[in-house]
Amino acid sequence: RLGRAPAELVAAGYEALAPVADAEAGGLGVRRSGGGWACRLCEQPLGDGAEWRDGTLTRTAGASAALAALGIRVRPREQVELTEHLCPSCGSSLDVAVTVAEAV
Repeated sequence: RLGRAPAELVAAGYEALAPVADAEAGGLGVRRSGGGWACRLCEQPLGDGAEWRDGTLTRTAGASAALAALGIRVRPREQVELTEHLCPSCGSSLDVAVTVAEAV
């Protein structure tokens, strides 16, 4: 997903994901770190701003193509997109959003 080997392997850190006390993080794989945000698995800083997604690698694809790559078959609908936010260090998926584009 990163296009390279991850900087760190974080398999032992998965226990750190539950439960989340930080309501701002919304139960995602990020946490507050000083005045900014960090990946909860590898501690990679994700930025100092209010929007932690700006510090991630973002990948957007048609939902049917993205799910097919995972072996999941769905009816293709061009307007449905899957947007993933990945930690730039360890490659962990920090957030996934499914959106429907408005018809033009």
